[in-house]
Amino acid sequence: CPCLACTVSGGFGENSCLPLCDICSPAILSACGIPLCAPPALLSLRVGIRHRYNIKGSICGDIAVSCFCNWCSWCQLQRELKHRKKNFVVVVNAQP
Repeated sequence: CPCLACTVSGGFGENSCLPLCDICSPAILSACGIPLCAPPALLSLRVGIRHRYNIKGSICGDIAVSCFCNWCSWCQLQRELKHRKKNFVVVVNAQP
């Protein structure tokens, strides 16, 4: 699953290592006494993809999905990016 998360992050144009913050940050922050519920990298990518492709939704829904269905959310983002790249059309006007 971390490989999928890194692939999704790279496919969206962000740093491929960004999801590793979600894996490491809860342990580090809880050691300092700071609880972390929402994974920051996943949440930011969900919001970014939703805004880039004009997908209906809200930040509250993104937080809920990111907190309670972490790996399902990564799969959903992967499918969305795969679908968007498949339907990508390039129009080339060639002059003689």
